[in-house]
Amino acid sequence: MRTTPPPAPPPARARLLSTRREALILSAVVSVVVIMVIAVAMIVSAGDDPATPGPSGTVADATLTSTTAAASTQIVTAPGTGAGDATQSEPTSTTAAAVPTDTPVAPPAEETPDVGQQAPPPTVDDGSGDGPSGGGDATRPPRNGGDGGGEEPGSAAEGFIAEGEELSPWNVDHPALANLDPALLAAVQQAAADAEAEGILMVITSGWRSASYQQRLLDEAILNYGSEEEARKWVLGPEESTHVFGEAIDIGYTDADYWMIERGSAYGLCQTYANEIWHFELMVEPGGSCPVPIEDASHR
Repeated sequence: MRTTPPPAPPPARARLLSTRREALILSAVVSVVVIMVIAVAMIVSAGDDPATPGPSGTVADATLTSTTAAASTQIVTAPGTGAGDATQSEPTSTTAAAVPTDTPVAPPAEETPDVGQQAPPPTVDDGSGDGPSGGGDATRPPRNGGDGGGEEPGSAAEGFIAEGEELSPWNVDHPALANLDPALLAAVQQAAADAEAEGILMVITSGWRSASYQQRLLDEAILNYGSEEEARKWVLGPEESTHVFGEAIDIGYTDADYWMIERGSAYGLCQTYANEIWHFELMVEPGGSCPVPIEDASHR
């Protein structure tokens, strides 16, 4: 029996199926290449920013996960009419997963308040009878500090009273008291005794001074104050200063000064200069009224 072979497919249809298969294969290859290029680019980009972590800990992990998802394919059957039609993979359209890029931001550094430098203590009167010093205890003024600073000039023989020396009004062996006008010294001693009975301690910060000591004080005051005119508001020359003549006394502490300003007239003692609360002289009879203090020594 003669067998007749099946008829061959039409040439045009065979060519169409072959062309379609080739197109599908090429499309799949191109899609895979494109996805791989995109994945490589994302990995390289992530390598430039290693500080940006992905949800699994690294940017590379997130990129590879996205690439794997993009490479998933769906098997489809090429349209045809016979069992001989080939099947090809047709890539599905995918979108790469977004990579988190939030980077933790460090909180701003806490600002330290500008405190700045503390202001120096205010200048206080030094109780010397020659002007204010640059500091010290307001209730226990430095002795003979009217030179405005520097080394303490002179010696006890010149009437100098050392810093820290508490010279009692009854310490008459010291030249600063021994050379005072006796009436002035007696009045101060009586006032000191009455003040002490009220709990006020009175000490002597300056009394008689030699002419050479007084001149040094004036010379130093001119240097410190910048002019003789300004210096004379606090220190007079030896030919004018009542300290040199034993007719003036400087008293500390500050509470004793105010006690004497209020009560001194009962002993004939008065504040002489408005700018020196420590400087007293015998100016009235005991129990009299003290005159208004002179503005400063330069107006005497």
